[in-house]
Amino acid sequence: MQKLILIILGVTLVAAWATVKIVNIPQDSNPQESTIPSPTTSRAAANLELEPISYPQVLSVEDDLAPSNNPMSEDPLDKTTTLDETNDNSVVLNSPTPLPTITITGSLEDAINNTRNNTGLNSLSTNDVACDIATQRLAQAKANLSHQGLSWFMQKYNIGIGETISQGYTTEASAFNAWMNSPVHRTTILNAAWKHLCLSGSGDLLIAIFTT
Repeated sequence: MQKLILIILGVTLVAAWATVKIVNIPQDSNPQESTIPSPTTSRAAANLELEPISYPQVLSVEDDLAPSNNPMSEDPLDKTTTLDETNDNSVVLNSPTPLPTITITGSLEDAINNTRNNTGLNSLSTNDVACDIATQRLAQAKANLSHQGLSWFMQKYNIGIGETISQGYTTEASAFNAWMNSPVHRTTILNAAWKHLCLSGSGDLLIAIFTT
């Protein structure tokens, strides 16, 4: 009787061991089917690039010392002077792959002053200080297209300064119209605090400096 019990117990243990072994067998023992990141996915991730900056672009800033007390009672766009681009031949083509070039004439300054006059503001005159700032800011903007650096001129001359920048526009007309179609740039141009204006440009880069 004891032998029979031992035999039955042995058979039971063998069956239990076999069950455990079966349960612990991996369901997928094929090494060729292991999960490896898809090469296609890896290449796609590696090829991700930052979206390039689109041109043309415009920037505008007003220094804190220049008060924004423009007494406008209506949208200045209703009386904005728009330059005629049809007869503007300022693009210079002098190479097989020419770079866009903007030529500064008196038409842009006239357009700015006409627009200011139409909104009841004073005309702006050119002076040496504004032109000194415009010339130096153009050189700075070529290296770093931003408004950084205005504070130094503000302290040097003890004046308020406003600045609008355009890049990628090849005519004064297109740059002016882009400025006037932007609320921020329009506000800078139509600030009642300004007394002087100077323009500076090189290639497709154009800077307008406004001073008190």
